[in-house]
Amino acid sequence: MKFSDHAIQALLFAVVATQVDGGLLRLNSPPSIALSTDHSPPGSLVQQSQPHIEGDISIWDETTKLAVEIEMAVAFVWVVMITSMPLLARYLSGEPFTKTQGILASAMWVAIFGGLYLFTNVILFQSAHFKQIRPLYIIECIYMMSQVITTVGYGDITPAMPRGQVFVGMYVLCSFFIIAMVVSDMVSLIMASAQKYEEKLAGNKHVEVSFKLKGKAKADGDAQHHGSDLAHELSGRAIVAPKAVLKAEAAKPEYTTVLYSFCFYAFFAITWIFFFHLFPGEGKTWFQATYMSIITLSTVGFGAFTPNTAGGMVFASFWMIFGSAALVAVVGAFAQLVIDSNEYERFDEEQSAKTIEKLQEDGHKDMDETQFIRFTLIQKGLCVAEDVDSLLEHFQTLSEEKDGSRKVCIDALEKLENA
Repeated sequence: MKFSDHAIQALLFAVVATQVDGGLLRLNSPPSIALSTDHSPPGSLVQQSQPHIEGDISIWDETTKLAVEIEMAVAFVWVVMITSMPLLARYLSGEPFTKTQGILASAMWVAIFGGLYLFTNVILFQSAHFKQIRPLYIIECIYMMSQVITTVGYGDITPAMPRGQVFVGMYVLCSFFIIAMVVSDMVSLIMASAQKYEEKLAGNKHVEVSFKLKGKAKADGDAQHHGSDLAHELSGRAIVAPKAVLKAEAAKPEYTTVLYSFCFYAFFAITWIFFFHLFPGEGKTWFQATYMSIITLSTVGFGAFTPNTAGGMVFASFWMIFGSAALVAVVGAFAQLVIDSNEYERFDEEQSAKTIEKLQEDGHKDMDETQFIRFTLIQKGLCVAEDVDSLLEHFQTLSEEKDGSRKVCIDALEKLENA
């Protein structure tokens, strides 16, 4: 069978068209330094290297940059805010600065300053906002690094070259673990500050963490406060003895922490909406700004709506970190509320009475000091019976009979400590 030249040309054209429609063949020139910013019509053969971004896309170049003084001031504030987190967390918490925390802080500083230098001088990036692949300006750099820290990852700025992509991937992986631990410390500090504020509202009294039947972990955090509570309290010149309470308690779950943390998060979410709707050059509708706020501050970061101006990048660089940390506080408070609610619903108010009845049935009419301490610790939920029994067995192993009673020699404890 013979085909004419026209038939062969038609067949080849049909094959090529099929491959293009299927996405298996791209008839475009090799990648160059220039990037097309035009919106290509459907079926175009122009390579699209960036995710689709809704709305008009502005070009970021020398003409859209902020004044040098403003850019340097913004970058300085952002860097100081991030790098001071380890020191600030230790100072406000009053805890000693450990060697491990020092190593993590040093690694974080290397990651921050190293990223600032490499991303603005060495590694080439591409974006739908760029006319050509290039290193980042300082505002673009802190904007992208905020996406890394919060894991938002819009994808509107990405490495252009394969080796740069591998390096940035490794940088993101290493930096995430280091910076995330520091941010976690700050979130814990925020939660502790919220508890202190609640104590202030309660009249400068310590807010008790309710003892549950299995609440040993929470008891550890309040040990210092319980020690002071059992001491004498002065009311004028009168000495008030502490009230002895043996019954296990389960307080109702508190919703105030969840409410405070949610209001804190709502502030950042609402201000985000207003900013990107009203700021000149952004032009998001109320629905688009709301969608962008929720998706960004939840760290999902689909990237359909992203900042379109230098001012938008500056705002997002700070609000991503603040809003994401606030959301972590909301999730943590809500998770604790669920745990407390489950424990409260499972709590048996008759547990103390049942225990006393069992002791009476076993023929116990009185108890010595050790038995009383064991009974009280278990009833108040400070520990479980197995823990107390283990301690008593350990005491019997270390102790010796002296003057009609068993005592533990200090030398034995020292040997045990050095073993």
